[in-house]
Amino acid sequence: MSSAELEPALLNLVINAKDAMPQGGRVVITASNDTSVATTGGANVSLVVRDDGTGLEADVLERAFEPFFTTKPVGEGTGLGLSQVCGFCTSAGGSASIESVPGRGTTVRMQLPARTGPAATDTPPGEAPEMSLRGIRVLLVEDNDGVATATGRMLESVGATVTRAQGGAA
Repeated sequence: MSSAELEPALLNLVINAKDAMPQGGRVVITASNDTSVATTGGANVSLVVRDDGTGLEADVLERAFEPFFTTKPVGEGTGLGLSQVCGFCTSAGGSASIESVPGRGTTVRMQLPARTGPAATDTPPGEAPEMSLRGIRVLLVEDNDGVATATGRMLESVGATVTRAQGGAA
């Protein structure tokens, strides 16, 4: 598990929350140590993204983590955001769950195994490991402007030249 995988997962959840609140609202992100739910037989970190948006009906809720399932109009969503969140959590040895009440909002919980001991990198505190994509050209295919902007900036910050396409057809 790396922060490079966690960042887009959180970004997807926040963008979904924003889209569920067209008149505005509140998104709350919390992180806590959680020993009550032992996904891996040990302690977990619980990351929760809660919104007070439109919420999801039961039939939509049961399909929410399915790849390519989306409630958004054509061209506004791929249906990969929540499946990516679920895949990230599973590959990290954790789990993802979703609860929603129509008209009251949605809560997505990511349970991830807690790490003990030193960080996975030998980089001294305050110093980021050097990463460079200089000379690498990246075709970024993303129909969500927020995700594309954040991902494009991240790639450019490490030297990649980014060309964006709005979708697969482009």
